[in-house]
Amino acid sequence: MDGPGGYETVGLKRRRSNESFRLWGSAKDTLLRAAAGGHVHVLEWLQANHPEECDTDVMDVAAGRGRLAALKLLHANRNEGCSTDAMIGAAEYGHFETVRWLYENRPESHTCAAIVKAIRGGHLRIAYWLLKKFPDYRVRAFSGEPLRLMNDSIYSSRKPLETLLYLRVVYPESLTPRFIRTIRKDYEDSHPDRTTSKVILSWLNDDFPSTKATVAVA
Repeated sequence: MDGPGGYETVGLKRRRSNESFRLWGSAKDTLLRAAAGGHVHVLEWLQANHPEECDTDVMDVAAGRGRLAALKLLHANRNEGCSTDAMIGAAEYGHFETVRWLYENRPESHTCAAIVKAIRGGHLRIAYWLLKKFPDYRVRAFSGEPLRLMNDSIYSSRKPLETLLYLRVVYPESLTPRFIRTIRKDYEDSHPDRTTSKVILSWLNDDFPSTKATVAVA
């Protein structure tokens, strides 16, 4: 059975299908690399020559790297869109223009998690801008486990004092006595940056004197 409908023909079609699948996989990997690197000309060539369906990863990675030109090209020429990871990545790594573009053009990217990531990354201007755009996210972004979340924000931020000042103004309810005592203890005991520790402890002593440890008098 080796005619047009025989086993050899079926085998040939199967091999061609497998080759197409491998080509699609390679094309997706190339799309991701081109988007991450902001290589617009490569993206244009792939769009013209291998316009296979992909997924939201491509726009997400372009946004996380701040590749705005690549993001705009994908937005105009592809249908997969992005996910909330796009705004999260852009906010976390401080790509303000990308965050603003996503807000204006890709509503599916909107998420309160971007506010938290911006604070943790020390990108307070982005966090403040997002809060003005999404004021209803204010409570939800920090509900649930405020102490752990605020703690993480301070220790992962590259600007811990600025982050504390920001929280004092924008989220004063987060600076509870328990939270302040936790921050104070950590900076007193074992924080590796002693210079930063001295500055933060001085600020805590001035603004939250009631949280200082008291020494019992015999």
